[in-house]
Amino acid sequence: MTVEGRWVLQLRPTQPHLPTPACGSGIWQLALNRLGEGPSAWAVELALELSKAAGEHLSLGGRDRTVQMLRPSAESFVITTLLAVLSGVPEKSGRTTEIEQQVIDVIPRRVPLEQLLKGFRAGNDQLAEAYLNACRRLVPPDRQAEQLAVVYTVLFEFANSFHATISDVYLAEERRWLASANARRDQVVRSILAGEE
Repeated sequence: MTVEGRWVLQLRPTQPHLPTPACGSGIWQLALNRLGEGPSAWAVELALELSKAAGEHLSLGGRDRTVQMLRPSAESFVITTLLAVLSGVPEKSGRTTEIEQQVIDVIPRRVPLEQLLKGFRAGNDQLAEAYLNACRRLVPPDRQAEQLAVVYTVLFEFANSFHATISDVYLAEERRWLASANARRDQVVRSILAGEE
């Protein structure tokens, strides 16, 4: 039996003024269509907080720059989890274009994979806490256990998928980037040796 989490449709942000969504237009439109404005805005607000938490473990050019770089993937992740909780069907993948792009963007900055994963874990802990608090506030006590089971199943499945995605994309992109950096370096050395520089 599928346990739908329709309570997520009641989510609302606590701040009246939020930044413009940073995720791609496709996932944002999906959020608006399936969740509505309130839960979608909640996702933007929460993603901003998750980005700040993750940013404590990452340095991508200053605090504000780090938060701005993390927001698209954080928003897409929160929206994807909301959609899974709403449907009651924990999918096996939280992989989004925004998440893959974030990983690709940090490679030239030489951010170690473990540091990236540590930032994710910090954000995921905060995400779980936000769901727990929202569920306690919006779901009748006699239904909280089943709803929290769905939430934690979704978060567990997505965390596993996210770790695998980050690791796979990171390692593939790092190999590609190192190969291109090595190719450029080799070309410069050859030019110098040939007397062209």
